[in-house]
Amino acid sequence: MKWIMVVSVVVGFSCSALAGEVTKQDFKCYVETTIDKQVVFYRWDINKVARLMAALPATQTAKNAQGNKAYIKSVAECVVLDKDFSTEKAQRLDYKTVR
Repeated sequence: MKWIMVVSVVVGFSCSALAGEVTKQDFKCYVETTIDKQVVFYRWDINKVARLMAALPATQTAKNAQGNKAYIKSVAECVVLDKDFSTEKAQRLDYKTVR
């Protein structure tokens, strides 16, 4: 009887752990920085996307090809990684951006 309870608890915890993994998803954002426009990548909890996107301005992005630091001035759009941006400029930049 004890083993049945132990197994059911372990299975319950493993199922909740698996369900926890599904809540995160990869996103890409088209942003204007202090240097230029960039496509940046994030892995966010699906339930917090709007809040995290709103918190991006004034945060530092990765260094650009010349090694300069850039800070995000504004966020134009964030989409799921496998979706396309709505503007043609963002789509072209996304096509050129290394993953």
